[in-house]
Amino acid sequence: MTSPNGDIDIILGSNVETGMFYSKAAFSRAGITSPPATWADFMTDLGKLKSVGITPFLFTTGAPCNPSWFERLATSSLLAGQVGQFNVNHSQVTNGLDVAVGVKKGIIGMHNPQYAEAWKLLGQLASYSASGQSTYDACSDPNATSPPLSPQSMLIHGKIGILWGGSWWIPQLNSAGFSGKYGVFPEPPITTATSPLALGTSTVGVIGGPNGNGEWSITSQRADNTMTPAKTGAVMNFMAWLFTPQHLGYWIKISGSGAYIPTESAAPTVSLPGLSNLVPKGKVPAVIDVVLDDVLSTAATNSGMRLIQEYVGGSLPYSSFASQWQSLLTNSAQAWATQNHVDLSKY
Repeated sequence: MTSPNGDIDIILGSNVETGMFYSKAAFSRAGITSPPATWADFMTDLGKLKSVGITPFLFTTGAPCNPSWFERLATSSLLAGQVGQFNVNHSQVTNGLDVAVGVKKGIIGMHNPQYAEAWKLLGQLASYSASGQSTYDACSDPNATSPPLSPQSMLIHGKIGILWGGSWWIPQLNSAGFSGKYGVFPEPPITTATSPLALGTSTVGVIGGPNGNGEWSITSQRADNTMTPAKTGAVMNFMAWLFTPQHLGYWIKISGSGAYIPTESAAPTVSLPGLSNLVPKGKVPAVIDVVLDDVLSTAATNSGMRLIQEYVGGSLPYSSFASQWQSLLTNSAQAWATQNHVDLSKY
């Protein structure tokens, strides 16, 4: 991880990624022979699952995981051509200032067709999602006994065809006796086959990292005057040793049990068809994080989650959702600016 000025802040030993976990039995029953390559293919496959009596999907809204993942996926894809107009910090992931500027300029707003399209896509996804979403969360412990519950058992027991989860699910599903009965594919890109507004942005890597087992921060001499060049060199030499594939792979394997993906591609990792596809092959686009991940405020996240639950649950039509979502954006951005003494008119 580097800061905008090029300084190395954190060196990662591994990362986590998210993807769509599917039941091989469900795919076989629906006649689906390969994972979808685009968002349009994904919608088609959800329809195939539904046509044979399988509940296609569960969009869990009991906590921010699926909702915030979708927000990052869709907005990072559809606003990729406009992000430079509000990413004033030039950082990999937008922060409160970036978002407030984007809202002020109307780029992050329901009157911008590119931004609004993200939420129209969510509406399409909702038509294939099971009921009871608010009692589940994709990041819950599989052993949780009170809501929000983990949805993994729904996949294991054949009640759902596809779930959106993380790479940490792999050891959990395997330990539950589901090894070999599931597959995983990355969140499909939104292309013009789905929307004329699509840019075809690859969003692999937008959601998962930087998280993982082994995050090493290198202290600079400016931060700690005892960090002499000799000490820095010793630390970097240790990092170079630790991050070689044969050492890193073994360390991640015994400590993560398949939950983490080594940052070195040559390092050994858990063997699961499709897992390598969750890892970005090149530079990840700027990650646009807006409401659902405490970027503006926890209050904004809570209000956003309530709207998402009502929208995905079918009790809030798109027109009402769009109006209330816009009010949430406007009010939360202004509240952030006021609290942080920022004059947004400067941008």
